[in-house]
Amino acid sequence: VFVSQVSETKEIGSESGGYTVSLFEDLARAHGVKIAPHVEMIMPVIIRTLSASEGSLSVQQACSKAVAAMARYGIDPATPEDKKRNVIHSLCKPLADSLLDTQHHQHLALGSALCLKSLVDCDNWRFASGEMVNNVCQSL
Repeated sequence: VFVSQVSETKEIGSESGGYTVSLFEDLARAHGVKIAPHVEMIMPVIIRTLSASEGSLSVQQACSKAVAAMARYGIDPATPEDKKRNVIHSLCKPLADSLLDTQHHQHLALGSALCLKSLVDCDNWRFASGEMVNNVCQSL
């Protein structure tokens, strides 16, 4: 319920967006794999926050840390491979898609690139499908 209410926040300014996203990082650390079912609800909030960030490095870094935390703590080694792949896909796809329209959404693209870097640097990136790796490479 908490994640749903935070995700439904309509007004995400630069500063408040960074705080909201930091909550997702903390939730991932505290609740581990229980964050995985909520990733698809959280990622639109991260994308909206990056769009509204006006290039704020602190907001972009907060988003990057949240994505890395969800990738790191949201996947249990005992989880079936397809579910691991789905978590990585749910984190990666909105970020990769955000890189495609850099002309109109430069702040979003820059923040998404930073988030993707933190995701790729994460140990659990190894669970990304070959197709997802290809999509990310082509987006850059």
